[in-house]
Amino acid sequence: MRAAIFWTINDFPAYANLSGWSTKRSLACPCCNKDTVSMRLKYGKKFCYMGHRRFLSHDHKWRNEKKTFDGTKENRLAPKTLSGDEVLQQLSQMKQVIFGKVNKKRKHGKSKDNLNARKDLMAMGLRKELHLIPIQGKEIDIQNSVQTIGNSKPYKMPSAFYTLSKDERQSFCQFLMDLKLPDGFSSNISRCVNKHEGKLQNLKSHDIHCLLHRHLPLGIRGLLRKDISNTLIEFSAYFRELCSKSLRMSDLERLENSIALTLCKLERIFPPTFFDIMVHLSIHLATEAKIAGPVQYRWMYPFERYLRTLKSYVRNKARPEGSIAEE
Repeated sequence: MRAAIFWTINDFPAYANLSGWSTKRSLACPCCNKDTVSMRLKYGKKFCYMGHRRFLSHDHKWRNEKKTFDGTKENRLAPKTLSGDEVLQQLSQMKQVIFGKVNKKRKHGKSKDNLNARKDLMAMGLRKELHLIPIQGKEIDIQNSVQTIGNSKPYKMPSAFYTLSKDERQSFCQFLMDLKLPDGFSSNISRCVNKHEGKLQNLKSHDIHCLLHRHLPLGIRGLLRKDISNTLIEFSAYFRELCSKSLRMSDLERLENSIALTLCKLERIFPPTFFDIMVHLSIHLATEAKIAGPVQYRWMYPFERYLRTLKSYVRNKARPEGSIAEE
């Protein structure tokens, strides 16, 4: 007896289990395939996926800039989409598949701008204004941002221009607490706001969806530099337009060009640790929408709501399958 999956909705980590293509390490992008541009950071000990300048036009001026990107010129072209025959040819070369988890997961900090990120910038010779500054003498006791690198001298991390101060974080949190939204538009996001610490916590997937599409473009105005806020607003507008009820081919082609430019702008702002595989995959979403159609017919929100209904049927949490079977 054999079984085949006809249709499914899954997240990106589950894509590796379903397709056999690894979603980690150097070739994590299934769309770029063997042409995936990745780099392992020496101190961050993770892979970053940059190189979005190759999706720009061949004569774009940013292709020749070194200082504001990764220190190299970009002469490569965008990766070509594989045909069905080429995919089958790759599958025929697979000899042995090992199922299960081999290595334990490594837990990293949630912040993309940490001590190791600054050390990677120093090793790459980029963003000198963000390099660690050695502290001498009595300054060690009075600086709040002092951190130690191994057994070497203490350093301080200069504040980046894309970070918010405590007052600015509290101002953004106050904006979220004062939001008045239509009934059923989203959950009460003010419950997830910790204004005293300037943090957002216990966010659900749909909360992040609404935050990226609607709340973030309004809340960051006036808090960040104009070029940074405009880039983040463009990034939010890309997802908002991609998730609209109707899509035109002309709009999708425009989005394909705009997201490449937006990601290049992000490369000029944020350190390499920011560009994990999830950020890189956004460049392929408009192309996939051409094939599969509008996004709202393919996302998980309706199923997650129904799972919440099934979860309410559970009376005995020790045997949830029995409670659901009774219904």
